[in-house]
Amino acid sequence: MPSCKEIAVDLAATAGLYSGLAGIVAGFVFATTILLVVYRVGRDGAESHRFDDLTLALIGLFLALVLTSLGNAVLGGSKVSSGRAASEVSVLGAGFVAAGVLALHAILQALEAAHTGPSELATFVRRTTGRVVTPLFMFYISSEVGLYLVERHGEGHALTALDYLGLALVGAQVVVGAVFYPLWARGRARAWLPKKKLSVRAFTRIFLGVSVASSGVFACMDQWMRPCTSISPAVEAGVLVVTFLSLAIASFQLAVGEAEAAA
Repeated sequence: MPSCKEIAVDLAATAGLYSGLAGIVAGFVFATTILLVVYRVGRDGAESHRFDDLTLALIGLFLALVLTSLGNAVLGGSKVSSGRAASEVSVLGAGFVAAGVLALHAILQALEAAHTGPSELATFVRRTTGRVVTPLFMFYISSEVGLYLVERHGEGHALTALDYLGLALVGAQVVVGAVFYPLWARGRARAWLPKKKLSVRAFTRIFLGVSVASSGVFACMDQWMRPCTSISPAVEAGVLVVTFLSLAIASFQLAVGEAEAAA
C-alpha cells in the first residue's frame, strides 16, 4: 500500500458516531414497525388502513438508516487519505440527510394517522421541517464539503467554485424556506409545479433512492479507488446539487400538504 497521510482521527470518530446513532434509531424504527404490523393483525376497515402510509414511511426510514449506518461503519475503519475520507463523509452525508427527512416524514405520518382531522402539531412539524430544518440540512452538507476543500487546498485557501456553489445553494434553500414555502402553502407561485403532493410511496422512494445512491457511490469509491486517490470536485458538486434538489422537493411537498390539510 502506498504511503500517504492517513484519515484524521476526528473524521473516523465522527463516522463511528454517525454509524452508532443511525443503528440505534434503526432499532427503534424496526421495533415500531413490528408493533404496527401486530396492531393491524386481525383488524379490518379504515382503522387499520389509516396506518398504511406510516408503515411504508417507517420501512423506508429503516432501510435508509441501515445503509447510512453500514457506510459510516466502513468509513470509520478505513485507512485512506484524509482528503479521500473528507470526500466520502460528504457523500455519505447526503444519505444521512435523506434519512433525516424520512424520519421527520414518518413523524408527520404518525401524527396524521392519529388524527382524523387537521392537526396543529402536524402543521407545526411541516412548517419547521420545510422552513427551518431543510436549510440546516443544506448547511450541514455544505460544511461537509468544506472539510474536503480544506484537505484539498489547505486552511485559509482562496474561495473556489465549489465554495461559491455551496454558499449559493445554502442561500437558495433559505429562500425556499422563508419565501416560497409560505407562498406554496397558500396555493401561490405554483403555476408550473404539480397541483397535488406526492403520495407517501413516491416521497419515500425519492429519499430512499438518494440514500441508496449515496451508499452506492461510497461503495464504488471504497472498492475501486486507491487509498491516496484524490476525489474529483465534480463528485462534491453532485452531492451539493442532489441534496439541494431533494430538500427543495421536500419543502414543496410539505407546503402543498399543509395547503391540502387546511382546505
